Amino acid sequence: MYKLNIGVGFTVLKLCYLPHSKISCMMDVVSQHRVILSEKIIEYYLHEADDNYRGVVESYIESIANIDDASVFYASTGDATLSAKKEMISLVERNPMKVLFSEAIEFDGLNLKQVKLITPNQMLDRKRTALLKYTFPVSNYIAEADENCESYATWFGHVLENETNIEIQDRYIMKPAGIEVLKKYYFPHFPRGAEVQIYCELFEGITRDDICSAIADPFFSDWVIHVYICNNMHDRFIQVDGIQISIGAGLDFLHLSGKTKKTCTLNITNHRERIPLPEIIDCII
Repeated sequence: MYKLNIGVGFTVLKLCYLPHSKISCMMDVVSQHRVILSEKIIEYYLHEADDNYRGVVESYIESIANIDDASVFYASTGDATLSAKKEMISLVERNPMKVLFSEAIEFDGLNLKQVKLITPNQMLDRKRTALLKYTFPVSNYIAEADENCESYATWFGHVLENETNIEIQDRYIMKPAGIEVLKKYYFPHFPRGAEVQIYCELFEGITRDDICSAIADPFFSDWVIHVYICNNMHDRFIQVDGIQISIGAGLDFLHLSGKTKKTCTLNITNHRERIPLPEIIDCII
């Protein structure tokens, strides 16, 4: 499952561990990602914790410090004048998404540079942030008409990073326009060498040979592709082991013009079990 490397402010840890906290669920957000740590950041957490829950915070740090999927550890700078908060900002900046999860007051007055500060309330209010987009499940995310298509393609691509077996179910996707959409927005973000299973329907005017010829395009040579003709397809989605991206309007909501042409509801779930296959008539590739 795709994880961000995030800086976590002490205000989030404190609110998560306070008795009867309304945002204790934010720890579920943190646990889906890698917490950026350093010697100075750990000292800061323990210094800020009072006697009532210092032990709890210490146990939490110990539980994630040596687990690659839970944390990423950086050596602290030798600059004694650099505070732990400034070091956290500096370390967050090294990462592509540059996400700092904290109450705003904790970093008030500091230069965040290119770092995006995301607050617990923003997550509770489902504001469109990088942290929301990569914390699963993502439920009923509305892609509006006239949005940038490439930003959605990049998002899906990050979710699918390092996957070796990708499944597409979309009845219309092997029509000529659908194939062009795959070439422009989806396959460029699929890992090279991955097996891609495409389940679609065969429509009037399109033959099996047409689909075979399209997939024979040298563009697709970096992937192992199988196309299955099916009956009675309804849902349209991409799935890999443990992640399902449901695309209500179909994969071609990403329009060749570069802008979405219709509203589309997106859901990304993290179920271990795959969505069942449709009724397969034939494998043509």
